[in-house]
Amino acid sequence: MTRVDTVHEGWHGKTLLRPDFSVAAASYRGTRLKQSPADEVILVGEVVSESNPENDTDKKVKKYAQAGIPYYLIVNPIEGKCLLYSLPEGEHYRASLETDFGKPVPIGEPFDLALDTTALYTY
Repeated sequence: MTRVDTVHEGWHGKTLLRPDFSVAAASYRGTRLKQSPADEVILVGEVVSESNPENDTDKKVKKYAQAGIPYYLIVNPIEGKCLLYSLPEGEHYRASLETDFGKPVPIGEPFDLALDTTALYTY
């Protein structure tokens, strides 16, 4: 889990979220910041927990979209699927792509890569 909070001033005041992993702009590389402004975060990811799955699959989708984070990746070991949201607009993402574990997850600009999910496993 990352130890960096994602900060967005628009979530009814200052809101902090701590994604399981995140990727920030290259200008933040090696800074060791404890908080990263949401507008500098390119991708956040959450691994769905068995105890509270709706937190990652419902609540955080809205918050990350509101913050304008370009990509939100949900890794769901309960269902054996990955869900990548992109193109944030308001409280929603305009695009999503679901893939099964074992199949690549294509992630566009600025990454232009396919995330290998063959090592992921279900609960």
